[in-house]
Amino acid sequence: MMRFILQDEIRRGNCIEYIKRLDLRKPQLIDIKQWVKRRSESQHNLYWMWVNVIAKSKGDHTPDDLHTAFKSHFLGGRWMHFNPYFDDAGVYHDGRVFIPNSTTTLSTQDFSTYLNKIEAYAHREGITLPYPDDLHYALNNP
Repeated sequence: MMRFILQDEIRRGNCIEYIKRLDLRKPQLIDIKQWVKRRSESQHNLYWMWVNVIAKSKGDHTPDDLHTAFKSHFLGGRWMHFNPYFDDAGVYHDGRVFIPNSTTTLSTQDFSTYLNKIEAYAHREGITLPYPDDLHYALNNP
């Protein structure tokens, strides 16, 4: 599979030349969509710094637990259905499992919004979050 991010005439020309060389005896699929920059490494680092600070402050949750909870609460998700069953104690389980949406596909703008929601949560809980200079810049300049 070949990918091109067209942002200048040189790259557009490279893409066109690549398409011209495709073997048309075999069906080819070409998708064109607007490229959206995904979350930055600085945003990712700030996020995990904050999750660890919140986990340490709360004391009763691991960073991974909070990561799952934040995704579920702020990003939503979908229900996955399994076969319903009765456990060994005779308790009925409907077989539904909630799968939260991932942070990995968020754009830098959407990830900034997500970080703002986590920042507001920490503030409500009385937790002070760190703002390293370069990461603070990343938060405010997606």
